[in-house]
Amino acid sequence: MYVAINLLKNTQIVDQYGDLKDVIVRRQVFAEELSVGMTEVYQAMAVGFKPEVKFRLENWMDYQGEEFVEFKPFARNDTRLLRVLRTYRDGERLELVCYEDINQPIAPDPEEAEG
Repeated sequence: MYVAINLLKNTQIVDQYGDLKDVIVRRQVFAEELSVGMTEVYQAMAVGFKPEVKFRLENWMDYQGEEFVEFKPFARNDTRLLRVLRTYRDGERLELVCYEDINQPIAPDPEEAEG
């Protein structure tokens, strides 16, 4: 099943006063939502991670090193924020294996905080 996901990256910009501000850069792409294989789950759990979902981008160039994925699971009202655990390129496609990382929140979006 293909879903719209947001790829997020923390970055710093210089504001109009010359100060550095942390902002989130969001880009929406479409990806196929896949299950994580059991072998992959066990290997990741051995080093302290619990991968939950895998996304496959049709073109590897859609990914620009973002650290987080934001998506709304099918038939749910909440939005999930996941960290990219690893990537795997298969020809033109790219797989993103993601997990929920409650210890590493992303910086708040200043535009959302103002509204």
